[in-house]
Amino acid sequence: MLDESQEPRFLIHLDEVAGGGAPDFDSFLRALDRLKVLSRKTPCYVVLDLTSAQPDAQKRQQLVVWLRTHGTEIRHQIRAIAFVAPSTLLRGALTAVRWFMSDRVLMSEVFETRADALVWVERCQKVAPR
Repeated sequence: MLDESQEPRFLIHLDEVAGGGAPDFDSFLRALDRLKVLSRKTPCYVVLDLTSAQPDAQKRQQLVVWLRTHGTEIRHQIRAIAFVAPSTLLRGALTAVRWFMSDRVLMSEVFETRADALVWVERCQKVAPR
């Protein structure tokens, strides 16, 4: 799901399927598609909440395909991205991935809670060049 209520700050999180099933990964990919469209209008600041994520090889592959297809286009419009990962293991993995990112211009950080991530993104927006 994509929350656009604080544009240009956007919150993306996985929706749980009705009945308490696994999160709907397709809705996550649709949210990324929508963010791509919105980012064409204005630079954006993103919170990507992975709290309900249940990664598996198929989902990772789908995300890799999406990023290869659209990643370059969207990354130039994202000024800052905060990842929410309650699990210590996932936070560690995301931190390690960030160390190897080739584009150090993009501000990114990993947080345990959504509230902390939202505060950080808001601060990034306030100090960003206009």
